[in-house]
Amino acid sequence: MGLAHKGRIVWNKDKKNCFNKETLEKMKMSHMGHIPWNKDKTDVYSKEALEKMSLAHAGQVPWNKGIPRSEGTKQKLREANKGQIAPNKGIPMKEGTKQKLRETLTGRKNGPHTEKSKQKMSLAKVGHIVTEETKNKIRNTLIDWDFYNEHGCTRKQYPYSSEWTAKLRKQVAERDGYTCQLCSEVLPDRWGTHHIDYDKDNNDPFNLIFLCNYCHNKTNGNRTFWEQYFKQLQNARGFGEGQQVDAQINIDSWN
Repeated sequence: MGLAHKGRIVWNKDKKNCFNKETLEKMKMSHMGHIPWNKDKTDVYSKEALEKMSLAHAGQVPWNKGIPRSEGTKQKLREANKGQIAPNKGIPMKEGTKQKLRETLTGRKNGPHTEKSKQKMSLAKVGHIVTEETKNKIRNTLIDWDFYNEHGCTRKQYPYSSEWTAKLRKQVAERDGYTCQLCSEVLPDRWGTHHIDYDKDNNDPFNLIFLCNYCHNKTNGNRTFWEQYFKQLQNARGFGEGQQVDAQINIDSWN
């Protein structure tokens, strides 16, 4: 069957309004409740098949581009995604993907947004209402209220201790080989030293890890997850708290 159809052009290719309203309704009803054969399955396509699919869609404009979703569709999407964990959660991004995101977020190859882009973003938000519940979620995500009530400022505003020196940061970078411990990118510059438990007063070498600027910024969200992730990583590397107890707990002793 595959060979018989090879090279044939679908009769309705590039045609619009091929089906009347009644036919479309019948097609919709026939698929209602139908479960796709590849639902919840992984690795169902070979690398070659994925490459062919990618090439087939190259340059195509999505049919719904520029068409706003109805409120009913938005609500269905919210319900469908509620409580789901992103498939790429905790998986480091490739450098190519990170570069694409940088260009997308910073606007046109690291340049500022054009006036046209600003106008589009402004129009996209017209009529969008943020509920008080959503506002509270955003506030609680950005601010650790227990820390704020204790110190009178956010963690970002809280000053570093006198132990936090350029020498300390450089020694951590040298210990980790100037390699980001999340994406494995080697960076002699443009890097940051991260406090695993987010406590700026805790400058124990076990609590410090080398990250590139991009990954460092990413750890500002979902802090509980990242704290556990890096503690497990340090334990696996033999740098975890409680290990090497006979060694001098001093960053100068690390090579």
